[in-house]
Amino acid sequence: QMIYEEYVNLRANELNFDPPAPEAKQENIQRFIQERSGIFQVSEKGTRALLSMQTAAIRDAVPLEGKFPLLIYAPGSSGSAFENSVFCEYMASHGYIVAALPSLGPYARNASVDLTGFYAYMQDIEFVIGVMHDFPNVDHDRLAIAGFSMGGSAATLVQMRNTDIDAVVYFDTGIVYSIVDSWFAPSNYYDVNGLRAPQLYLTRA
Repeated sequence: QMIYEEYVNLRANELNFDPPAPEAKQENIQRFIQERSGIFQVSEKGTRALLSMQTAAIRDAVPLEGKFPLLIYAPGSSGSAFENSVFCEYMASHGYIVAALPSLGPYARNASVDLTGFYAYMQDIEFVIGVMHDFPNVDHDRLAIAGFSMGGSAATLVQMRNTDIDAVVYFDTGIVYSIVDSWFAPSNYYDVNGLRAPQLYLTRA
């Protein structure tokens, strides 16, 4: 059974596909502790307790036979792939194959909330869809995207030019209906008629 620290260590190699070196993992964990202390006012003791907690994920579990729907999770601006790990684990426990990606910028690690940044995010989501096409047990006729904030907006644009997406879920995606239309309408990949899939929009009151 995996511990949460294994998710956090994914940040150590977000910009490449190499296994992170031990020193990179150590630096990453220390940065995670400092961030939680500064942003959320969480003590180092509390963060280390979180890092050692068991998750619902089982490393190297034997896969079930059969075909299962694919769900792509897109985090908020500059978010890491494990941003909503509880949701991803929950969906996996209900028969979905879940793939999550980090939100990266077009020229640097941090995302840029502009036309170029959204286009880069779209391409990253489409790259993951392509990689998962050859993943064992994926049902290619059932594909959904769930996104938080900027990830939801990028998912809107991805489905506009990919007719094989069957559903989209938005978590507090405040800009999907407010500025996306004005930002992207002049571009050659924005087409509101492309919203053919069912949409589920979840937001705070």
